[in-house]
Amino acid sequence: VGIQSALTLLALTGGTLYVPKGTYLIENARLIYNSIKPLTILCASHGAVFKRGTFPADLPLDGGGIEPISHDVGMINIHGTSEDAHNPSVVVHNCAFDFGGSIAAPLNTSRRGLNIHHANHVSVTHNIFQHGSAEMLFLGFYGPTTTKVGKYHYIADNHFEDWNQNAINPNA
Repeated sequence: VGIQSALTLLALTGGTLYVPKGTYLIENARLIYNSIKPLTILCASHGAVFKRGTFPADLPLDGGGIEPISHDVGMINIHGTSEDAHNPSVVVHNCAFDFGGSIAAPLNTSRRGLNIHHANHVSVTHNIFQHGSAEMLFLGFYGPTTTKVGKYHYIADNHFEDWNQNAINPNA
């Protein structure tokens, strides 16, 4: 089963995506988990690498040419189903991410790495983030500032290298 297929199935019940050692090339589409059910991504080791390939999903841009129409601008996108229906728990542990950019690459805000929004109780621990051309880890929300979201995040023991904007953007 492909990673997107597994995420789609887990969106119905919540649960754990266990990722064994290997390189998982993310091509032709962004990975999306759109659910109000908890998600844990647990990698066997840093030898489980999510690697960005080349794909046309950097477009379309909105009328201003700044952000894509959707908020799913990361290689991996995890979020609740709306501004008022948040994901209650997201855990990402022991993975490696190669986002295919570098400090020398032009900034591209539609090429975030791990993009988590409309979620509470987020724990991102013991991961390796490499080669970003935008934020490598984004935590945030979209919508009215009165929407209660972005509570109780724990980000610890991660390694970040070779990026051109923010390694972490905690916009929560």
